[in-house]
Amino acid sequence: MVRIYECLMTYDTLIGLHRFEHTLKPKNGFLLLSPLKVISKRGKIECWGSEIDSLEIREKGIPILIRALEISDLEIWAPSKPTEIPGIIPKEWEDLVSRIKPGDVIMLLGGVDVGKSGLFAFLANKLVSAGMRVGLIDADVGQSDIGPVGTIGLSLIDETVVHPSLAKPDGLFFIGDNTPRGHLLPMVMGTRMLLDIAKSEEADVILINTTGYIHSGPARALKRFKILATQPSKVVILQREDESEHIAKLVPSSSDLIKIHVSRNIRRKNHSFRIFLRQSNIRRYLEGAESVRINIRDAKFTDTLFFSGSSAQDLVKELEELLGRPVLYAEEAPDVIVCLLESLSGLKELKLRGKPLRTATRRGYEGLYVGFLDDVGLCHGVGIIERFMPEQGTLDIYTKFSGSSEYIAFGYLKFNKNGIQIGKRGLTEP
Repeated sequence: MVRIYECLMTYDTLIGLHRFEHTLKPKNGFLLLSPLKVISKRGKIECWGSEIDSLEIREKGIPILIRALEISDLEIWAPSKPTEIPGIIPKEWEDLVSRIKPGDVIMLLGGVDVGKSGLFAFLANKLVSAGMRVGLIDADVGQSDIGPVGTIGLSLIDETVVHPSLAKPDGLFFIGDNTPRGHLLPMVMGTRMLLDIAKSEEADVILINTTGYIHSGPARALKRFKILATQPSKVVILQREDESEHIAKLVPSSSDLIKIHVSRNIRRKNHSFRIFLRQSNIRRYLEGAESVRINIRDAKFTDTLFFSGSSAQDLVKELEELLGRPVLYAEEAPDVIVCLLESLSGLKELKLRGKPLRTATRRGYEGLYVGFLDDVGLCHGVGIIERFMPEQGTLDIYTKFSGSSEYIAFGYLKFNKNGIQIGKRGLTEP
């Protein structure tokens, strides 16, 4: 059985890879990044808990854990010679599998780089191999394995997967940022909505992965209310020493609390590698995109103050007199006035007609990440703003989404068409 995954981004050949032969001892393995090819010549191996004969992955940046179940001779095509890791899967991970029963909702908690995503992948395959239908909810918006960055993703799997990032999303909730800071309510709401979908689709077991955001008052609140909203039967906390003990105290007695020490094999991701993964992710979901013109009058918008009021020429003139500069566009809502300017230099906080004045520039919206939402708030596509022209009543969005949507949600990250982050919209910007 040879598994080939092209994952939306196609590479004609496995360029830059070198051939190695290696004999793996039982329970030992490799942790590699794709692109790569692995062929088992003798013995029995598994990838993230799923037994395989061979596999080939052409997309870059997919973490692959290969473990030998018996003495195994392998042919490996990889960028560099892999290093054999003794006992690559912690015993605590394997013991956890035997404790999971149909009907369980399991939440994985812990700080950054403690192995939550790896355990997520391992449990998924082991449970599917045991005959269960598994719902995977990935609420790690910064390093999304399911769906695009800045979304909470759901995949329902009946067969093993090489890695959750290669599974097709069955549901997405748009956050629009790579951090939960400032988005606590959407984070909780989105996780709960996808949990309800997984239950309605008769998942036997549901796994919920979370961000490494655990320190600070808002982080504690996020974990507490996410637990209350999802009512997990088991909460698994991965930690080095005791850095998550304050989170453990938030777990109610109705949930089985399981603590797992971080494996010595877990590697910390450096900042550059995180950026690379995020760039690869966005490129995947923008591949094949085209420019689409949106008529503002025919659309609804959320997570922006623009397009929630009415525009009039007398308002523009009044603002130009107040600010002493040209105003490109302005509108008034019951609670706020917003306007579009060429420059914000020298501006102070102002009020007009007894309402706060919020200002922005056209350039501030170029490259802004957006989501296309249905009438219940689920996301069906993402894109980036190319041109922001409210005075002309249009908005150009670079996207591969071609369906209809109820809302267009403004996010907080800014990308160019190559998936490189070029800025960020502030939480207070209109």
